[in-house]
Amino acid sequence: MEEGYWQALLHEGEFAASSGKAPLQGVDVLEGLAQDKVPSDGRTAPLDDVWKDAQEIFERNGTLELEVTGYNRGGVLVTWRGLQGFVPASHLIGFSPWLSEEERRAELARRVGQRLTLRIIELDPERWRFVLSERITTEEIRRREALLAEITPGEVREGIVTNLTSFGAFVDLGGVEGLIHISELSWGRVEHPRDVLKRGQRV
Repeated sequence: MEEGYWQALLHEGEFAASSGKAPLQGVDVLEGLAQDKVPSDGRTAPLDDVWKDAQEIFERNGTLELEVTGYNRGGVLVTWRGLQGFVPASHLIGFSPWLSEEERRAELARRVGQRLTLRIIELDPERWRFVLSERITTEEIRRREALLAEITPGEVREGIVTNLTSFGAFVDLGGVEGLIHISELSWGRVEHPRDVLKRGQRV
């Protein structure tokens, strides 16, 4: 993430706009940091808890569906549980890099109020960086759909064990996660999947 993009987020640029829900400005974010509180749906939540939840979503490659609340020269702004996030223009689907300044402003303004499915691509509580991408999320969905179209019944594929539960093992096949029921893990009786598998194991 270029520093210029982040400066554009923290210091509202000349193109900033709002959907009627005023996005947090840089100064408000810093005040929230000092108070160790951020607004969350009309309530307050400990700042550490919000960042911790964001980190969990980031680590499991989860997605967030957020409304665009404003924009500036570098991209669009979104808000999640009081944290203002930034989606660079280069990470927006269908955003051309060859637009004139006027066209760029109009295209960014058009997206205010839209809801985007986003992935967190940079998270740094100390520097207050909360950067997301729409493009990466869409590309992953396409890869999953392509993989699902390729898989056929009876086909043998390798995967990596991602989680073990009392009823079976979840395996990542390269973008699509499947379940191996506990009854299919061994010819003999298995009390718990962890008795025969471990997380991270290739099967």
